[in-house]
Amino acid sequence: MQIDWITFFAEIINLLVLVWLLKHFLYAPITNVIAKRQSEINEKIESANNLHRQAESEFQTLQIEKNALEKSLQSQRNDLAKELAQNRKDNLIKIKKEANQLKHQLNEQIKLQNENLKTELEQFISHDFMKIAGRIITDLTGATPIERVLNLFYEKLIKLKQSEKNELNKVLLNQKVIYINSSKTLDEKHRRDMNRFLRSYLQISPKTKIQYNVAPSLVMGVEIRIQDIAIDWTIKNYLDEMQQALDNLLSHEE
Repeated sequence: MQIDWITFFAEIINLLVLVWLLKHFLYAPITNVIAKRQSEINEKIESANNLHRQAESEFQTLQIEKNALEKSLQSQRNDLAKELAQNRKDNLIKIKKEANQLKHQLNEQIKLQNENLKTELEQFISHDFMKIAGRIITDLTGATPIERVLNLFYEKLIKLKQSEKNELNKVLLNQKVIYINSSKTLDEKHRRDMNRFLRSYLQISPKTKIQYNVAPSLVMGVEIRIQDIAIDWTIKNYLDEMQQALDNLLSHEE
């Protein structure tokens, strides 16, 4: 088989021309389009990356601002809680102080009222009550109040224990003066009766003087006083008990 070299070379030339045409009119434009497209894609990717980095930066900034805001809010909440707690404490102290002041004022008012009541009762007991008691004693016993008081005083002396009587007599042996104190002045008859009773019942020397004094503080009563020894019968003792009971009642009410 013989090769047609002319045809062969012609085909080679046609192939080369075809390759040149394809490269020049087809491959180059396609390559340019692809390169341009790749450049656009790269630009978009870079732009997207820039946006992503910017978004991350803004996100971090926002996160920092958020953390700072949360920290500030927490600090404000803590400060507010402390302020509220302090205000509450101050208000409680103020209320307690006002309550104590009010309580003190009420106690003072109650104390003043009680003092007024005690004064009125003392005045009543010292005047009206004693007058009423005197009339009751006179109506019931037929004796004057002072006579009844003297009789009760005699009875109290008579009821002394023997040891007490002996002790009293010891003191009387060397006593120059015996003091008889009474709430009202004793008349001559009452003094004679008193002298007779004391000298007959107790060991009183004839030289011993019996001196009579008026002591309104006894409040319808009589007492014998020898040095530091005192024996008495007086309504004042009962009034003192009444006063103590009244004081306890008023103190309990306070």
